Amino acid sequence: MRKIAASLGPRGMQLVRLAGASYRLARSHEPATAEHARRFLAQSMGRLKGLPQKVGQILSMADGASADTFAELTGNSEPLPFSVIEQVLAHEWRRPWREVLAELEPDGKAASLGQVHRGRLLSGEAVAIKVQYPGIAKAVQADLKMLGWLSLPLSGLGRQFNLAGYREEMLRDLLEELDYLHEADNQHQYDFLSRYQPGLVVPTVHGRLCTPRVLVCAWEEGATLAEAAQWPEPQRKAAARVFLEHALGFFRNGFIHADLHPGNFRFRQTPGGEVELLLYDFGCIFRAELNVRLALLRLIQITEENADADPYPLFVALGFKPDYLEPL
Repeated sequence: MRKIAASLGPRGMQLVRLAGASYRLARSHEPATAEHARRFLAQSMGRLKGLPQKVGQILSMADGASADTFAELTGNSEPLPFSVIEQVLAHEWRRPWREVLAELEPDGKAASLGQVHRGRLLSGEAVAIKVQYPGIAKAVQADLKMLGWLSLPLSGLGRQFNLAGYREEMLRDLLEELDYLHEADNQHQYDFLSRYQPGLVVPTVHGRLCTPRVLVCAWEEGATLAEAAQWPEPQRKAAARVFLEHALGFFRNGFIHADLHPGNFRFRQTPGGEVELLLYDFGCIFRAELNVRLALLRLIQITEENADADPYPLFVALGFKPDYLEPL
């Protein structure tokens, strides 16, 4: 891959072909045709990066054949050439990367908005260097203009929801995710949280090397979800427990990692046998005020207890519009 199609014209044509493949997949009754369409979709989403790859990452969490086909989009899609990454680093750091790093591996792990390379600081510490794709912000803008096409893999999203509202919401979130200084702040918050939640590991950010398009943090490794699934039962249960404890921490802390596809977390075991949850990629964080968290807890409680309670004020507290709730 040499560059990402960013302008609306060329990118729009690729998105049209993507939508055509998704339509064939949705209508196919032949396993061979469906598999061909899935593979074409996964490869096309990986080349386009941006919002299409994010859609593919969602599809990787489905059941059955789709999960296997789209799994590569959580970290194993085709990266940009190392020469492009070198140019971005030189521009962001205002000097060649060799003046900042002792080593930088040329092979990167590609994600939707950027790719990660392993490096080593002059001090000797191993670091993960996330570099944003050149032109990806413009590509995201084009994707959102074509959201009606992109909705097809998700079974007619455009026919059921207000796409204008979704575009506005997604644009705001994606612009935040494209600001790696904002992500570094999120990661600092999670790092602080990890000190009070046993089993949670957040890589330490090297703030002096971070820019709006480059994020540098400590290199941390662990087992993928598929690898951890092969652990003995006690370790598997411990991994599930620490993952659940992280999720429940939302009610206490008011924020949580909002992009937990399998490429963004790992599990590992300490020398003492404890299982830890290692989190990556903090560009997308969900935050909620106390009243929202309490309303959600109350809804869970009355559902669990099958209680005779009015859920209307709770849904309003969660942000649903009263006018839309009244007919229900």
